[in-house]
Amino acid sequence: MTDVFLLWHISHALRANVSSTSTMTEALCATSKLVMMRNFWASTPSDAAAQARIESARTLPGFSDEPDCFHITLHTLGTDEWTEGFSIVE
Repeated sequence: MTDVFLLWHISHALRANVSSTSTMTEALCATSKLVMMRNFWASTPSDAAAQARIESARTLPGFSDEPDCFHITLHTLGTDEWTEGFSIVE
């Protein structure tokens, strides 16, 4: 199996919603953007390429509002994700 590092930007925003009773509520919504994928053997999560990509992306539209929301995760290609499902917390 091949391991890869994924560089994500996960932004958070409060969105106003109108309920059926016409009262305003706010919901926290998250948006994930995949920024970069690197081969495990070519790099480590703290390598210069990932850090350079974070620094250059921090100034771009869509990233600059939340410049500290970058996350690096390790994944193995060919394996299942979300094997136990998920639940929504309200």
